[in-house]
Amino acid sequence: MSLIVDIKKRLSNFDLDLQFETSDGGVFAILGASGSGKSMALKCIAGIEKPDSGYIELDGKVFYDSKRHINIKPQKRNVGFLFQNYALFPNMTVEENIKTGIRNKVINIEDIMKKFFIYDIRNKKPREISGGEQQRTALARIFVSSPNILLLDEPLSALDYHIKLELEKFILSSIKEFNGTTLFVSHNREEVYKMADNIGILNRGKFEVIDSKHNIFKSPKTYFSALLVGCENFSRVRLLEDKKIECIDWNIIINSNNNINYVGVRANSFFENNNFNDSQNINIKCRIKKIVEEIFSYVITVTPINTESEIIWHLQKCNYKKDYYVGMEINLALNIDNIMFLE
Repeated sequence: MSLIVDIKKRLSNFDLDLQFETSDGGVFAILGASGSGKSMALKCIAGIEKPDSGYIELDGKVFYDSKRHINIKPQKRNVGFLFQNYALFPNMTVEENIKTGIRNKVINIEDIMKKFFIYDIRNKKPREISGGEQQRTALARIFVSSPNILLLDEPLSALDYHIKLELEKFILSSIKEFNGTTLFVSHNREEVYKMADNIGILNRGKFEVIDSKHNIFKSPKTYFSALLVGCENFSRVRLLEDKKIECIDWNIIINSNNNINYVGVRANSFFENNNFNDSQNINIKCRIKKIVEEIFSYVITVTPINTESEIIWHLQKCNYKKDYYVGMEINLALNIDNIMFLE
């Protein structure tokens, strides 16, 4: 199963300029901030919106080709699109909504509703059921249409936490049964990591990087991608001689021959090191500025000495010392392998 997308479309604040290809089925996720063009990308693939130029092809079938003036109607693309608001017909029951997805084939509606755990609410209308039930209804309607591709647009964003966890499992199991390509769009890094095989980081209409989820989360290459996958600490850098760089915001110098603009460190990568002469790790002398207790950890904000910048340090409760206090000087350390070198 392959999807080829190479499109351009002028938006109000920037240009959508996308190029990507999936060739092995599975789940491809688009991770980006709100307003970055994620939903518009899906709408162009589905045919709901028309690109200004470019090319879209699914499994050898051309959906859109501006050069040859091809623009297949949405109904002919056989796309299963799960909208953010689920787009159920409010005047129809659950069963009637599902039936609208059937395309020229015999479907056992009862079996489908039982599979999606909505058989008992089949005679209710969307306003009479929960958000999770609405989503399962929308998914059932998609699957009875036997789509060639699934487009999931922020499917979990409007759900309460306990419902969200339940539906994550349900969507994952549904995707595994689906043989085609799935595109999953979200601004939530946890959702994307659970759902996707490969990820594209979208920033103002363009992909900064496309890679496997493991590579992107372990070693992001740009400041923006590191920010999206959960890095909380950044410092500007100044390139020095002898393969060294100065981390301006942390007041330290480290060995590196990377041509970069920033370094980044995750909040849980730091540890307290009372050996100030330790040469095996990178040491940052800091003063504690704030301590906040969370459910399973403490979030400690520190300020490197002789700077006005801040470092966020996540410390598990089992490692927290009761003698920490605001104003206390400590020596934070980290291993060079935990530093991200970022463009």
